[in-house]
Amino acid sequence: MSVDSVFLATARVSYGATDLTTAYPHGGTALGICSRIEVEPAFRSFEVKREEEGSPEKVFSLGGDMRVRFVLDEWDETSLAQFWPRTRTATGSTVLQFPPTVTGLTALSPLVFTPYRTDTTLPTPGVVVFTAYVMPDPDSPIHQSAVRHLRLPFMAVGQPNSSGLSGEMGPITKLATS
Repeated sequence: MSVDSVFLATARVSYGATDLTTAYPHGGTALGICSRIEVEPAFRSFEVKREEEGSPEKVFSLGGDMRVRFVLDEWDETSLAQFWPRTRTATGSTVLQFPPTVTGLTALSPLVFTPYRTDTTLPTPGVVVFTAYVMPDPDSPIHQSAVRHLRLPFMAVGQPNSSGLSGEMGPITKLATS
């Protein structure tokens, strides 16, 4: 993950939200507390350069998938059941299994990130991924410590809807859910 996160504050993640003007989980299912949320826009491009000068002659948009990288900051059984593809239960506790095969993931619609806000005079920002496939982040290691809780890195990949949109970011009460 890069240093420049979208939200440096702790946020809550949920899915299945029906009304973003209501309190978290917005009529959906709460999935836990997360941090270091990063949004990678769904934009890839290709440049055709002038041979003589090396400057761009044309730029083509290749589209791409919206990606949201985040760190789950708690060991939440509901979240792990949705986010980690291979687990087992041992005496009532969830155990992660490796490698976390990522085939056959279930889509979560919509996946919503709602930051904690103590100042209610300003609009609360939010991120919505209309249809998300969440998996362990392949570019981030898992850090475990005896003195703090386990933090698990995940990546949500957005699937474009019929309008070609994968998600929205802005004041949470103004965002669409599909």
